[in-house]
Amino acid sequence: MTTRRSLPGWSSLRAPPTRSARWEPRRPNRSCSKLYVNHGRNPEAAQAIETTITNLTEAAGAELSTQTLAGLSEAEASVAPTTVAALAEPIQVESIPVNAPADAADAQTPLVLVAMLWIGSLIATLVSWLGLHRKDTTPAGFLGAQLIVVAALAVIQPLSIVAVGNWLLGMDITLTATLFGALALTTALFFLIQSAVLNWLGFGGWPILVLLWLFSFTLLSVPAEALATGYRVLIHSWLPSRFPYEAIQGIVHFDGAGQAGTMLAISAAIAIGALALLLTSYYRLKNRDLSVNPIAERIAKAGPTPDDTAPETPEASEITEHGDRRPTPA
Repeated sequence: MTTRRSLPGWSSLRAPPTRSARWEPRRPNRSCSKLYVNHGRNPEAAQAIETTITNLTEAAGAELSTQTLAGLSEAEASVAPTTVAALAEPIQVESIPVNAPADAADAQTPLVLVAMLWIGSLIATLVSWLGLHRKDTTPAGFLGAQLIVVAALAVIQPLSIVAVGNWLLGMDITLTATLFGALALTTALFFLIQSAVLNWLGFGGWPILVLLWLFSFTLLSVPAEALATGYRVLIHSWLPSRFPYEAIQGIVHFDGAGQAGTMLAISAAIAIGALALLLTSYYRLKNRDLSVNPIAERIAKAGPTPDDTAPETPEASEITEHGDRRPTPA
């Protein structure tokens, strides 16, 4: 089983304890540094950082070896073969992966889970919202039905998504109580935000919300440090999908260590705010005709006008002596 540790950043380089400055030609010791590389956040970025640090260390060791051997050569000192071998590679780096995913699919597990939760919540939100527009629907009944849907969806969707991931996508997801709670909270968060937007703005605010979240999912797994400053500060830092993603990532790849608890708390706060916004939409629903289906209404408005569907009246005409038909002059 892979050991999970909480590291403050992408990597941590630990040098050996400082030794005395005595020259021991017969017992040379290489300097061995341990490089702890945190693969849990982003394996590709961690690999790039590991390669960079290793190359820098090897370059420093090569420079140190060249200067040392050049000094011994100028002094015409006799050096044992074992000492030469140690001086040729004075610094060694031992890379120790931490929180390393088992494979590429395991590395993308948090992103896949959040994306599937969003798509499922998106469909459930739209279907329930349209289905509740029927005759004799009251604002209170409308909101009550939405709350029942989100409660049921928060239980059913995490179980079904984990089953789909394990059986159809070949993923290895262990559904612990903590992970189930995070998935249920994420489901509720998405549904409540989307339902609140629909209740307040109708289809007017729907495309903006969908496009914003759709493009944000492509950059969720990208390290924040690699994003453009403007996008990171103005958009990425405020995306509701970022917080459950980082919480699920902490649970899956860090065994709940790191910022998983903080991100879950922020996600819960956002969900509570969305719930309050949904409940206050009662006053907006009172001014709407809930008996009319919005899509049917839009189709009816976009349909052909009576003038367009009226049959054309043939012009008065007369037959000429050659059998041709020509309009009758007024």
